[in-house]
Amino acid sequence: MHFLVIMLVMLAACGKRDKKPQDVSSGISAEVTARVAKYCELSRPLYQAKKYTVDKCDGAGFTSLYAVACQDNGVDLSVFQDPNGSMHRDPDNSCYVNGSPGEGSAARYSKDHVIMRMVAALELKDLAWAESFISYAEGVKGVFCDAKDEVTRLSRCVLTPGLWSRLYDLRKRLRGEAVSQVPDTTDPVSGNPTTLTGLPMNTGFAAHLDVVRIFLDSRLYGAITTSDRDILKHQNGRIPEHSLYAAAYLRFDTEGSINEVNAQMSDEVHWPKDALPGPANHCSSYLWTDDRLDGNNAVRPDWLPCQDDVPAFDATDYLFAAYVLGH
Repeated sequence: MHFLVIMLVMLAACGKRDKKPQDVSSGISAEVTARVAKYCELSRPLYQAKKYTVDKCDGAGFTSLYAVACQDNGVDLSVFQDPNGSMHRDPDNSCYVNGSPGEGSAARYSKDHVIMRMVAALELKDLAWAESFISYAEGVKGVFCDAKDEVTRLSRCVLTPGLWSRLYDLRKRLRGEAVSQVPDTTDPVSGNPTTLTGLPMNTGFAAHLDVVRIFLDSRLYGAITTSDRDILKHQNGRIPEHSLYAAAYLRFDTEGSINEVNAQMSDEVHWPKDALPGPANHCSSYLWTDDRLDGNNAVRPDWLPCQDDVPAFDATDYLFAAYVLGH
C-alpha cells in the first residue's frame, strides 16, 4: 500500500505541467536570422514545384513544419485533406492507393503526421482544420486511416487517448476557450506512460517525434511536465550536434547558452550561408530524424556528404529548429 502511494505521488509530480519555457528570442544571432530568411526564400520554388517538402510520402507531416517556419511562403496544407476531413500523405494521394501501398507507404496517414499537423494548426491558428479532422475522427471512432494490414492499422491509424485530449484542447485553444492544465500522462503515439522513470528513451525518428510533441505541448499549454523536460535534456545530451534538440532544451534549461546554439546553427559544414544545404553538406533531406552515430560510434552516412549527386534540400529541418528556438 505504501509503495502504491509513493508511486502515485511520483506520477503526479512528474506529470504536473509546471516547466514554463524561457524566451531566448532576443539572443538569436543575426547569422541565424539571415539563414532563416535566405532558406525560406531559396526553398520557396522547390516547395511550389512539388507542393510538399522533405519527402513525398511523408509530405503531410514535414510540410506542416515547413508551413510554420516559412509563413510567408504561401504553403497550402489543404492538399493533404479530403473534403470529408480525412487526411493523406501526399498532394496527389498516390502513396497509398486502393487498400495497398501505392508508392511504398504502409498506411494512408499516421499518428506522427497528426502531431505535426497539430503544430501547424496551432501556430497558424487553423481552427477549420481542427474542427474538420475532429469531426471526421469522431465519425470513424478514432480509426482515421486505412493500412496494408490490421497490425499496421492499429499501430498507425487509431487515435490514442493522448491524441484525443490534445485535439480537443487544440480546438478549445483556437476557439479562445480555456484548456485543461491536467495533462494526459501517456505518450500520444504509443499510449505508454511518459511519467515513469527508468523507461528507455527513444532514438531516431521516435526521439524526434517526442521533441515535436513536447514543443506542441509547450505552445498548447504554456508549460511542459518534468518528465518531458528530462526527455529534452537526455536527447540534447545524446546528440549535442542536433540543433532541434539543442533549441528545444535551451527553452527549458536556465543554465544553457544561446551562444552555443547560435554557433551550431551557423556552422557552414551543414548550413551554408548563401545557399540551401545540399549533398556537399550532408546526405539527408531532414537531418533531425537521424541519429548522428551508429552502434559503433561511427558517424552515420546521413550526417556526411553524399556519395551520389542529389538536388539541394529544402532546409525544413533547419527552419523548424530555428522556429522552435524563437517561439
